[in-house]
Parts: sequence; C-alpha cells; structure tokens
Amino acid sequence: MSGNPYDGHTLAEVLEQAQIPNGVQPRIAVVDRGNQGVETEGMKN
Repeated sequence: MSGNPYDGHTLAEVLEQAQIPNGVQPRIAVVDRGNQGVETEGMKN
C-alpha cells in the first residue's frame, strides 16, 4: 500500500481489492495484533 499505512487501517481496502478479480468477498481474514480493536464492516472481531 502506498505510503506504508498502519496495518489496522487497511483491512477494509484489502478485502475490497481481493473481491475485484473474482467477485467473491472473503469470509475469513486472519490478521495480526496490528488490527486489534479496529472495527471492519462485515467482519467479526
């Protein structure tokens, strides 16, 4: 990602980009503690 943003703020954009090639939204995202406490629409913490 451009500008090396904080990991906890990139999950929603990464999931959107993963959906573009095949039209299927990922159901599971495995993240490290950098995403702890960050709410992402459609994902359960």
